[in-house]
Amino acid sequence: MNRRLTALAIAAATLVAGTAVGAATETATAGPGEDTVKVTIRLDGCGSCWVGLVHYDDTDADTYWSPGQKRAQRGRAVFDVPVGKAQGLSISIDATWATAYVHGAQYVVTQYGGFEPGDRVSRHQALHAEEGSRCWVGTDRDRTIHVKVAKKRYGSAPEVGLVAWASPTLASTNLGDVHDGTIVTTHPHCPAS
Repeated sequence: MNRRLTALAIAAATLVAGTAVGAATETATAGPGEDTVKVTIRLDGCGSCWVGLVHYDDTDADTYWSPGQKRAQRGRAVFDVPVGKAQGLSISIDATWATAYVHGAQYVVTQYGGFEPGDRVSRHQALHAEEGSRCWVGTDRDRTIHVKVAKKRYGSAPEVGLVAWASPTLASTNLGDVHDGTIVTTHPHCPAS
């Protein structure tokens, strides 16, 4: 099975399993008359990566909203996000060329420890970071997020993984451990700051 189908199958299984144990998904589109903001993800290093947004309810860690995943077109994916869901967002990412198996979904690191919002982060700095966050505080206006994507190797193994980070960095909450500059998790809840 190719990497894209595997990623989609894992995402579908995660959603089904989450629903089976009590997780609830809210509608992935804005309701009639609901104000939205446009969140544009600009990818540097992966013109056709799959990206998605996830917003968890601040009061219930099992309730989340997501517009689903989109395959970037020429390095760009655009999401219309209801204003009420545009705070506390995580950005998922996957690449068809990434062959390394990860235990969960991979997320863009929106801020590394030791960096302030607006700082630029190099590949070297990202790969050697020990602390970071995937929990962007969000926005109340249209916003473009620049994401750097780079391939990485795991020692002498033939598999290729990816590291993805916002540069410039975004104001984020809940800094925690990162491994080789990446965040992989099965539960991307971002508690209120």
